[in-house]
Amino acid sequence: MRFGVSPRYKWIKTHFGHRSMNFSQYTLSNLIFLGAGTELTPGKLRIGAMVGQLARAEPIDLSLVEPRLPKFQRKGWGVKVGYGTQEDFIDLVLFQAKDLENSIFIPDTLPQLISPEHNEALGLVFQKMLFKKFRLKADLGASALSPNIRDAEAPNQFPHPNFLFQGRETTKYKTAAEANFDYQASAYSLGLKYRRVDPDYKTLGAYFFNSDVEEWTLNLSTSLFQQAIALNASGGIQRNNLDGSKPNRLSRFVGNLDASYSKGPLSLSANYSNNSADVAYLLDPADPVLNVLIVTQDAGFSATYTIADTSSQRQHVFNLTGNAQLVTDDVEDPSTSAFSQMLVGNFVYSLALGTSGWGFTAKANFNQNELSSLLVRRYGTGFGATKNWLEGKLSTGLDLNYFYTVTESLGNNGNFTTGLNLNWNLSDAHSLSMNWMLLSTKNTSATASDKFGEVVGTVGYQYRFMRKEKEKKNSEEQ
Repeated sequence: MRFGVSPRYKWIKTHFGHRSMNFSQYTLSNLIFLGAGTELTPGKLRIGAMVGQLARAEPIDLSLVEPRLPKFQRKGWGVKVGYGTQEDFIDLVLFQAKDLENSIFIPDTLPQLISPEHNEALGLVFQKMLFKKFRLKADLGASALSPNIRDAEAPNQFPHPNFLFQGRETTKYKTAAEANFDYQASAYSLGLKYRRVDPDYKTLGAYFFNSDVEEWTLNLSTSLFQQAIALNASGGIQRNNLDGSKPNRLSRFVGNLDASYSKGPLSLSANYSNNSADVAYLLDPADPVLNVLIVTQDAGFSATYTIADTSSQRQHVFNLTGNAQLVTDDVEDPSTSAFSQMLVGNFVYSLALGTSGWGFTAKANFNQNELSSLLVRRYGTGFGATKNWLEGKLSTGLDLNYFYTVTESLGNNGNFTTGLNLNWNLSDAHSLSMNWMLLSTKNTSATASDKFGEVVGTVGYQYRFMRKEKEKKNSEEQ
C-alpha cells in the first residue's frame, strides 16, 4: 500500500509519504521514495530538497525452492539550488543514495548474491534565451557508483569532493550530457541536439538509462497554409561502444517525419520513421567476419471527423487510427534473417448528448504480431457510458471490453473487463473518487478449470487547501 500528500501554498510545495521528485534526468528523476521533500520558488530562487527511503529491505526467503534475490534497505537524500525564470535559469543538483549493509542477513553458507551500493550524482542544468530567438539548454550529470561499500577505500575523481563521498577501488565514475540549441522564427523552428551517455552510467535516483550512446540530431518544425498543415522532421547519427570495450560496434541513422492537417471538422495526422543500424561484429579485429544492417520502420496515421449539431447540442466524433512496425536484418542468407511485424488498428465512435449529461462510446480494435514463426492476432470491442449529475459535480462511468486472442500454437484466449467509476466534487476543497474493475479470462481451447478472475477496487479522497474568502477578496482588491 502506498500513500502520499503534496500540499502547496503560494511558492511553497511540500511532499510527505510515497512521492516522486525530479531534479534532473541524470541525478534524481521521478523515483518514488518514502519520506519528505520540498520545493521552494520565492521570486527567482529555485530550491528543492528530499530525504527518505528509496527501497525497503527484502531479506532472503529460504523457504522458496529458488530463493528470491534479497534487497538492502536504501536511504537517499538530494538538494537542488537554482536561480532564474522558466526561460533563463541555472540549477545545481547533489544526490546521494546508500544501502544499509546491516538491514538484511545473508547466511555465510550462501554465496554473496548482492552487495551494498553507494552512489553520488552531481548535476548542472541551465537554459538561456539569446536575442529572443535562440535557446541554449544543457543537462550535465556526473555519477560515482561504488558497487560494494565494503571494498578498500581509494581517492575520489573529479568532480566528486572527498568530504561528501568516499571512493572505493571499485568505484565507477561516469558522465552524461545533453545539449540543445534551437532557433525560433515566425514560420519555423530549427534545432540541433547532442547527447552522450557513458557506458554503464547509472544513478540510484532513476529507474533506467539508455547508456553507451552518442547522438547528433537536427530538428525542423514548420507550418503551412495559415497553420492548417504542421510538419516536424528530425534526423541524425547515433553510435555506441564509446569506450571500445565491446566486441562489436554499432552506428545507426535515426530519422522521423510527422505531418498533420486540421481544418473544420476534419483532422488528419501521419508519421513515418526509418531507423537503420549498421552492426559490425569484430570476431577478428584484422578481418571483420560479419556485418548486419538492422532496419526498423514505423508508420502510423490518425483521422478524426466531428459532427456538431448546435441546435440539439449533440456531438458525434469518429476516430480511426492505425500503426505498422517492421523490424528486419539484411544478411546474405534470407533464411537466417530475423523478422518481426506488428499491425494495430483502432476505431472509436463517441456521442455526447449535450445538456442531458450523457455520453456514449463504441470501439473496435485489431492487433497482429508476427515474430519469426509465431503469429498472434487479437480482436477487441467495447462500449462505454458516462453521465454527469448535480450540475456536473457528480460523474459516473461504465466501461465494458472484450478481447479475443488467437494463437495457433498456444491456444485461444478470451478476456472480459468491466470498469465502474464515480467522481464527486463535494465542494471546492473536497473531492471523492471510487473505482471498481473486474477482469475475467479463459483459455477457450482448454478445460473449463483454466480460468482466471480478479476484482480491484480503489477509493480516493482529495483535499485542496483554500484561502479564506476574506483574504481572497482583499487580494483581488489590491
